[in-house]
Amino acid sequence: MNPIQDTLDLVKGALRTPDDQITKTISTGTGLVAFDLQAPAKNLYPVVTPIRNSLPRVGGGTGTATNWRQVTALTGSGFDSMGWVPEGQRSGQMSYSTASKSAAYVTIGEEDAATYEAISAGRHFEDIQARMTFRLLQKLMLKEEMAILGGNATLQLGIPATPVLSASGSGATLPAATYSVIVVALTLEGYQNSSLAAGIATTKTINGADGKTLCCRAARPTRALMRPRR
Repeated sequence: MNPIQDTLDLVKGALRTPDDQITKTISTGTGLVAFDLQAPAKNLYPVVTPIRNSLPRVGGGTGTATNWRQVTALTGSGFDSMGWVPEGQRSGQMSYSTASKSAAYVTIGEEDAATYEAISAGRHFEDIQARMTFRLLQKLMLKEEMAILGGNATLQLGIPATPVLSASGSGATLPAATYSVIVVALTLEGYQNSSLAAGIATTKTINGADGKTLCCRAARPTRALMRPRR
């Protein structure tokens, strides 16, 4: 006789003709159930970078800056906005306005990392390394789009108009008092990184993946850019 086989036969027989008391012992509330996890993770965030996608890449990459010549204006002969020429004659030759331009190379970057334990634990769910690289590229593209739209290294911000205080709401009045209102001109990056809750984004210290720190400047309000209203 095989005691193991005898035990299995008894279990199979009990399952074929279950007793009500046995069937009601285990329920979904016991927690002995599988977990229906859809794989892989759903990326529910927008990646809209139309300008970055449409701009061609500039070749080169030597030195510390890229240089180019540009034609800034075409000036016609005679009166610039008149092109009449008598019959049988030729017009004068137009002239060009040109300039040499250059732009220093800058570095943009974003970091991510995955531990060996995370890579191993994510097997059969998603390829941690591949999708990490994919999401890292998407975030860098978003930052590149913002750099194209709002990057500002030399443009001086204008002075905002003097604010005028008024009460809001139907029938509301503004009590007589001394008020201090400060208006600050922001770059696009400064505006995007500022909020009522967190305040105006000026500088931020970033702890790099290499253990070093760097300072990121989003806006630089100065006294010349502030116009108080009292």
